[in-house]
Amino acid sequence: MRTASSFLSESSFWDIIDHSLKNSQNFEEQDDYLYAALEKLSIDELVAFRYYVIKFEVQAYSSNLWATAYLIKGGCSDDTFEYFRYWLISRGEKVFKQALVNPDSLCDELAKVDGENEYEYEGLAFIPNEVLDEKFEIEYYEIDGTYDFGDVYDYPEIELEWHEDAVKKLLPNTYKMINSKNQS
Repeated sequence: MRTASSFLSESSFWDIIDHSLKNSQNFEEQDDYLYAALEKLSIDELVAFRYYVIKFEVQAYSSNLWATAYLIKGGCSDDTFEYFRYWLISRGEKVFKQALVNPDSLCDELAKVDGENEYEYEGLAFIPNEVLDEKFEIEYYEIDGTYDFGDVYDYPEIELEWHEDAVKKLLPNTYKMINSKNQS
């Protein structure tokens, strides 16, 4: 079995994401850029790209980031939180890694967005599969199981109880920004 991550480096993954940001103004343009960039990859590289999307989506599975998504969206189901994590990945390596350490660091990124649905980017998870299907005429399920993804799917246990005082302390800038928007 081939190791999925061996076909594309983590830095190459982030280069693709970061370039997609620089070359787009919205998710539709980012989709188009990512699709075109992924079309240049081999099947193995597409699987590796998908591996990194999953790896980083799992890394962002934390109570603090779920509290952030809950606060900015006014509620957050498990599906919505998944799409929020894809959005977080789509914001690039620097934003992603800072948010893992300090979710309140997302304030600058949040201020760039107008509308709560903009904090979700479900499409990021599907673009590699679309390229596989359209370019190589292969459905992902046909090759699933032929690559070793290691323990990438091991989600950590998290606590989902947030109290307003704890959220204010964890996310003071985000809390202030959201409350000022709600009062407008």
